[in-house]
Amino acid sequence: MAETADTAPEHAKRRIAAYKGYKDGLVEFYGNQVEVMTGYTKEELSQEKWTNLIFEEDRPKAKDAFVKALKSDKVYNREYRIKKKNGNLAWIQEWSEILLDDTGDIDCVVGALIDITEDKKIEEARLRAERLTGKYLIFSLAGEEYGFNIFDVREIIGAVPITPLPEAASYLKGVIDLRGKIIPIMDLRLRLGLERAELSKHACIIVVEIPSPGGKVLLGVLTDSVTGVLFIQGTEIDKAPAAFRQYQLDYITGMAKTERGVVVLINMGRMFSEEEVAGLTKSAG
Repeated sequence: MAETADTAPEHAKRRIAAYKGYKDGLVEFYGNQVEVMTGYTKEELSQEKWTNLIFEEDRPKAKDAFVKALKSDKVYNREYRIKKKNGNLAWIQEWSEILLDDTGDIDCVVGALIDITEDKKIEEARLRAERLTGKYLIFSLAGEEYGFNIFDVREIIGAVPITPLPEAASYLKGVIDLRGKIIPIMDLRLRLGLERAELSKHACIIVVEIPSPGGKVLLGVLTDSVTGVLFIQGTEIDKAPAAFRQYQLDYITGMAKTERGVVVLINMGRMFSEEEVAGLTKSAG
């Protein structure tokens, strides 16, 4: 069956609002599409400068596009976010032309606004999936499986004696000497708020790299065992549940759906504050 305006997928439904803008910044819209796009009626917008709706971070770039057009062929297109009446953000693509009067001054601007929010969401999802696709080192901790991006892993070693550090953070067990290099060792159980446990015969230390202002720092992560390496498609990695996000657990990259169950993917570089990274660097020093 052929697609109609009602049966077409959401991203294919282009909401377009034609307008005419004046030198005082006010805008006259034609039709009611702008209300669907913004939540404001065209009557409400006739009393409000459109630039006031543009998301503050996007205003400089939007202004630059206008100035550049004014100095050239008077035609421009630009993309920016607006704040809707309900407080949500929407992506707008604008195609416009600046019209001049007989004296060469700006008379008005005419054009159309297109709601491209759904397109942006689709593109964001595609880029996210592309970015997350790859190999992950899978390890177990308290009966659950977790993963590190393989590019962040330097090596895996068996559990070795750890030299305690006085006045160190509770999750730092101490340091080891790895071929002449001092490496701080973190008990990931404690960092994640899990119960402390005795080391098993399968316990491993995963040496990972985390970014710091002075370069990358090596950190040993104590785990119950390493179970292998998996290639995971980004499309199989869901965002962390809202229950996680409300606690600002930014270090959880996502939840990977695999044949062996759900694997929690962790970005160690996001787990520490600048002060904590400085502390790890000091420990390694």
